[in-house]
Amino acid sequence: MSDASSRSERGPASRGPRRRRAVRPGHTLTRRGLAFLLVGVTVGVLSVVLRERDLLFVGVLGATLPVLAWISTGLRRVTLAVDHRIEPHRMQAGETGAVRLRLTNTGTRTTRPLDLTQPGVRDLLQGARRAVPPVPPGERTALTLPLLARRRGGYTIRGPLLRLIDPLGMSEVRRVLPAATDVLVLPTVVPLVGVPRGLTGRGTASGSANGQPGGGDPDAGVRAYRIGDDIRSIHWRASARLEEELVVRVSGPTTLGSAVLVLDHRGAAHTGPDGLEVAVTLGASIGHHLLEQDVELTVTDHAGREIVAGHDVADDLLAALAVAGDDAPRGVWHPVVPGGPDAVIAVVGPLPADEATALATQRRGTAIAFVLADASEGAECTRLLRTAGWRVIEVDVADAGTPDGGAHLAQAWRSACRGAGSRDAGDARDRDRTVPADGPSNASPMDGLIREVPR
Repeated sequence: MSDASSRSERGPASRGPRRRRAVRPGHTLTRRGLAFLLVGVTVGVLSVVLRERDLLFVGVLGATLPVLAWISTGLRRVTLAVDHRIEPHRMQAGETGAVRLRLTNTGTRTTRPLDLTQPGVRDLLQGARRAVPPVPPGERTALTLPLLARRRGGYTIRGPLLRLIDPLGMSEVRRVLPAATDVLVLPTVVPLVGVPRGLTGRGTASGSANGQPGGGDPDAGVRAYRIGDDIRSIHWRASARLEEELVVRVSGPTTLGSAVLVLDHRGAAHTGPDGLEVAVTLGASIGHHLLEQDVELTVTDHAGREIVAGHDVADDLLAALAVAGDDAPRGVWHPVVPGGPDAVIAVVGPLPADEATALATQRRGTAIAFVLADASEGAECTRLLRTAGWRVIEVDVADAGTPDGGAHLAQAWRSACRGAGSRDAGDARDRDRTVPADGPSNASPMDGLIREVPR
């Protein structure tokens, strides 16, 4: 079998997990063939020693069969074109995808049955072995292997191993397809509601206020009428000029707010194996939510390095946090809040006193800290930040790391917004679900899972 050609779609560069050593390609005898050869040679030697001519015939036959099988598989050349595709290249944790293989026989002879082995990738692809039926000349066959993204990260899916085995199973030709496709699994994004009052500017997110200003209202724009819009918001003068389309008034953008998100993604600085994943999920959710509200966002890590900055950087943020590792040592801690933002939001673990003091000095405007810890940790960190004027929300990692942990993180964000003075995101149903700060009668059953430290 000749070397199989391969076409693969390349995804974003990423750091893949540790992989097992690949099987080397080549043309060799199988275990059965080696056993026949060894037995044949052994019997032949014994027949000579014992002078048994019948045994000599058996030995020669046993040694000749694997050699003939090896020669036959080497002479039978099969040319295959293999299309190796991964769909999609970017996935959310928990989503499914597929590895699609399409084999086309570009030779002039029908192939023998092939054995295809796709190596597995931890937390993404389970190793699989498939039998490929004979493929006539010019025909093709397709195989689909499922992907399940269990955890965020960057992964590399290598090409499968093709084996052509002779009918007696004594010789095989192995070819590893030269394909390598990168897959990026993005962190989970939890829907959040509300924005702290310190972020005074909320623009017309996603450009919802397109069109020309109508009438003499300098702070209004217009957009096409949608079913469900209040009839009182229709801009009749602008609609009359357009003749064929109704348009409604929308508020123009006010002064845009700015925020800095400090995310500590040191694995050693968080509680338990789920602490880092909860921190990344919460950081990704907060960052994505603020960017949707058109907040000018800067995200920095524990060493003061800038991860992303700007307005339209949601995709860049998720891609960066997908591969945020825990390889940084515990001693690396240098939080930096650039400029003078309207709000500083920190997502940290149970910091020791010196690290909590370093973070406390970075307060600018409205300061909110999410301390991810269990019931026995985080008290000293909370006290120091509270003394420095931070609004502290303690989140229990054990609860946030469960399959229903998104509800706990969403509740933590609502508590932070209420404590800092919140501005509703505009959905009346979400306002109804918000728990009043001074009214325990409407409190959510999940409030006990998040310990709120008042300023």
